[in-house]
Amino acid sequence: VYPTSEHPFLKSLYARAGQRQSMVERIMVDLGDSEWPVAWMHGDLSAWNMRWWRGDYRAHDWEDGKRTGLAYLEAPHALIQFAGLIRGTKPQRAKRRISNLLRTHLLPDRYRRWAPEIAGLCALNILVSWYYPSRSETYGPDPYEGWLMAFVEAPGD
Repeated sequence: VYPTSEHPFLKSLYARAGQRQSMVERIMVDLGDSEWPVAWMHGDLSAWNMRWWRGDYRAHDWEDGKRTGLAYLEAPHALIQFAGLIRGTKPQRAKRRISNLLRTHLLPDRYRRWAPEIAGLCALNILVSWYYPSRSETYGPDPYEGWLMAFVEAPGD
């Protein structure tokens, strides 16, 4: 268990965030002095990275995987992708609904108050992993990239 400011995943995300470091900083301020466990993290856990094998589901395609991930950060990943890529839900509404699902069903009691921050960090991790700032400067933001940025910035309550 690590305090927010010392968590290896958050330090790594900050280092990789480039021009988006201020987004990481805002979320870390909101998390305050809370402490978070380290966990294996796939980094891109979604339906297309799951396979049925010997009577069970298995995650594959671990190129974004981390041994020192932030526990519970995977919980909203598929929900965020479904809302943004499949349903086309407005980012503000998606953040409220996903934060509510995290708060009521997916996070342990001690972490529920930070549901919007976990949702925002998950979307920010997608942004940092998939979209490079230099690409956006050259070609303009991809529609999903813009959606993710709006999601991160949206309130979760």
